[in-house]
Amino acid sequence: MRYTQGRRWFWQAQRKQTRRLSLVITTLTFFVLPRLHAQVESSPHFFPSNQLLKSFVGDGMAHRFGAAKLFGNRQFRGSIGSTIPVISSDYLGLPAQASIGASVHAQLDLSQSISLISTEFIVDFFLLDAQLGGNTVVRVGVSHTSHHLGDNAFARIQGSKPLDYSRDYLQMFLVRSYVHVRFYAGTQYAYNFVIDTPVRKPWWLQAGFDGEVFSFQPGFKVYAGYDIKFRQESHFASTQRFELGLLWPSDNGRSLRLSLAHQAGLDERGQFFSDHVQWNSVGLAIGL
Repeated sequence: MRYTQGRRWFWQAQRKQTRRLSLVITTLTFFVLPRLHAQVESSPHFFPSNQLLKSFVGDGMAHRFGAAKLFGNRQFRGSIGSTIPVISSDYLGLPAQASIGASVHAQLDLSQSISLISTEFIVDFFLLDAQLGGNTVVRVGVSHTSHHLGDNAFARIQGSKPLDYSRDYLQMFLVRSYVHVRFYAGTQYAYNFVIDTPVRKPWWLQAGFDGEVFSFQPGFKVYAGYDIKFRQESHFASTQRFELGLLWPSDNGRSLRLSLAHQAGLDERGQFFSDHVQWNSVGLAIGL
């Protein structure tokens, strides 16, 4: 009965939030955007080749193509995804870019007869980046994530029960760049959040930095990144991740990274959201 009442409350709240979002979109479409259109200082450029704001290096759940081997066991982490810039333009003299993004993350254990442990889906329905001056970028966005046990087979092997874990959230970040390093801080607010039943602890806080340590010839660099997240549903306990590696950039904006990473704190996989982990890994990633 409690579960049924919780689900009923969740869908009622979802309908209210959907109406609110529809009102915001309608207001932007019919009132705000036409006014901004009059202030356009350059023609819109569709599908630009460069991203105004690239993924945070230290964020273990950022969109990327990559794979990593965890030390001390036979587990691997992999991800497939990217952020795609859709349109760039200048509004009120400020460079701005709208993007979409999506990725699938998975963890595998080759010591198990069924090796897929979990999969995590992350979708950015809408991202808007605006450059304030030369060194500061503001990002706002609307996103969704859901986390699952792999085919539910791992649950049967381990005797654990899969969770219904999903979050619909708004995000906002402030990023400040310098010559060889950038710093960022931001928040996520979950307007729909379910861990089997609706969760009324919507806030996540996130901060970090990444940048170049020094360069070698011909063209590759040593880089580092650090990221920390605080999650309200776990009493603002943290997840920290540090990455150090070699970066091979290319002329078209893509790059190849060879990295060592250390992660400690709460598990970022929603099926294990209350577990504390500590692992080291070596990995390869392609930056798009």
